[in-house]
Amino acid sequence: GGGGCLADVSLQLQVKVLRFVKEFAEVPMWRLRAMAVGGVCQRFLDGEKIVKQGDYGDSMFVVLAGKVKLQPDLGESATKRMMAKNVTMVGMSEVFGTSPL
Repeated sequence: GGGGCLADVSLQLQVKVLRFVKEFAEVPMWRLRAMAVGGVCQRFLDGEKIVKQGDYGDSMFVVLAGKVKLQPDLGESATKRMMAKNVTMVGMSEVFGTSPL
């Protein structure tokens, strides 16, 4: 879906953030702008699940602001919960998820 982003996150800011994503280092500015225009920008609440491990993925997520905690879903056993404390933090201009680029 297209249409840019929330009113408080300008297209200019989206392109600026994309410019600093290492995976897009060689992408020309005109293409970054097209990606921003064609992308979907979403806001997530603190602690809200964005994707669940094991779900089919066809999207790449770029963090425009804030941080995202990537934590494996290892079930409910005490050992698994302890192992789940191994988390990765993803911040501004970083990506997660998959995409058929």
